[in-house]
Formats: sequence, structure tokens, C-alpha cells
Amino acid sequence: MNYDTDLALPDLRTALTAARRGWWVFPVEPYDKTPYVESGIRISWSEAATNDIAEIRRRGWPKGANVGIACGPSGLLIVDPDQHGRDDGVKAFTELCRQHEPDGLWPDTYITQTPTRGFHLYFNNPGGRYGNSRGGLPRGIDVRGDGGYVLAAGSVVDRRAYPDNPAMQDLVGNGRAYTVWNDAPVADPPAWLTGLLDRGAPPGLRPGAGNRPLWAVKIENPRTLRKRLEGAVSRLANEPEGNRNELAFWAACTVGEAVAAGRVELGEAEDDLMAAMEQNGYRADKGDYRAISTIRSGFRMVGAL
Repeated sequence: MNYDTDLALPDLRTALTAARRGWWVFPVEPYDKTPYVESGIRISWSEAATNDIAEIRRRGWPKGANVGIACGPSGLLIVDPDQHGRDDGVKAFTELCRQHEPDGLWPDTYITQTPTRGFHLYFNNPGGRYGNSRGGLPRGIDVRGDGGYVLAAGSVVDRRAYPDNPAMQDLVGNGRAYTVWNDAPVADPPAWLTGLLDRGAPPGLRPGAGNRPLWAVKIENPRTLRKRLEGAVSRLANEPEGNRNELAFWAACTVGEAVAAGRVELGEAEDDLMAAMEQNGYRADKGDYRAISTIRSGFRMVGAL
């Protein structure tokens, strides 16, 4: 299969452009979304990420490698409405803007358009308040925050980025680039957006988590509480790839309630959840940095941190 493209591929200048904005960057496989492999070893993106211009120049940039942006250290919250699959996130987000923005336009912040006809809206994320949960946002809208990463403008993906999705392969063809759609300073997220994010994970994934009053957890029968917490951890441990991130957030909220109520030690709770994410393969796929960031996002949601 021929993957040749006439598009200019990312290079050192692409990485430096992102780093000069203060964003922490790392190399990603050419035409793909997975962290770069060097000498048969996949680089830990959370450790490779830096915004040190001199260091990036010293390392150089792998030929054709895409540019990943680590959201956590970059202080970024990325809202990602897309329009492939059953749920049209672009349409849903546009409707939210019509409802909440006085001018009916999208928030005036830095925005890139993705190769799959979606958008990445960049917002500030002080203190890493938000992780990778879309909270109360409609389906079709993803979120990347503390523990997540996105590809920078200038990165190019093709069929290799979607090995199991023929529709997406047809959409990106031999290569499509992330492009700057609105070159503005990164803004704080509007209050209506943070309000939706603060609702937690989507209905069905977070039944009761974050909504149970602390007194209810404090007086809950120890055996019942233990069974509920063990059930949440077990469900996470046995979750296959596809819904692990949202389920990790839900489990962290559930266990975090007990931490906030003083019924479980913080370290013990983190250890149990990390062990579950080891069992379901999340840590092997995403790395420990992203795993612990997702857990702590759930803990913050319910007041455990």
C-alpha cells in the first residue's frame, strides 16, 4: 500500500513552534498517534515531554515524527468535538455554543482542526483541575486534560493511525494534517463549560459517585462499603480496552468518596486502583503518569484531594 503524501511532514520547527508557546512536546510515530519507538523501545511520552528549547534542539527530532503535546505539564484542557461515528460532537458543541455564548460563536481561543473533521479547542487548566473525563458533555465530545495528550498543528496522520477502522482510513487517506483554525491566545474555559465538566462522568458510568453525602459514606455498614468498593475496583480490573479511561474515573470517584469520608487511606486506594489498571492493560498502553492522573482527577472530583 502506498502511503506517499504531498503534505509537508512535521519537523524540528513544528516541535519548536509548540514549545515556544510553553507547551511540553514529545515525538509521536510518523503518520500515527502513538508515542515514538526508538531502537525497538516505545518512549514514555510523559517522561520525554519537555518545553526546554535548548533541550529539544539538542535531542533533534525524528524524521517525520508527529508532535505530541502533554496536556498536564502544559496546563492545557483540550475539548475535542468530532463528527465521525454515530455521535456528531461538532453539531452538539455548536448547539451548546448557541445556547451559552452571547454571539453564538465558539469560544475565542486557540483552535486546531483535526484530520477527521473535528476540532481541538485549547483552554487553560490551572492546577490540572480537569483530567480526561468529558463530564456532562454530550457524546461525541472528548476531553484531554491532566494525564492526556493531543497532536500539535502540523502533525499528519494517515491510514496507519486507524488500523481497525476502515471508515476512518478512507477519511484520512494517504495523509491529512492538523491545522490551525483559530490562532488566538489560549483562553480560560467559559463557566458554562466547566459547569458541564464538573458534573462528572456520563450517566451510567458514575451512578451516585460524587453525589453521595459524606455522612452517608461515614455511617455505611463496613461490609456493605467494602463490597461496593471491591466491586468498583473489580469492574475496572476486568474492563477491556475501549472504555477504560472513563471507567477508571468512575472507579476513582467511587473509591475517593470513601477516602474523603476517612474510611479508606489515600495510599491504599491509589494502590488498589493502580493494580486494577495494571490488570486491564491500561498502564501498559497509556503509562503510569496518565493512570495516576486519571485517578487523582476522580479523587479531586469528590473532595478526596
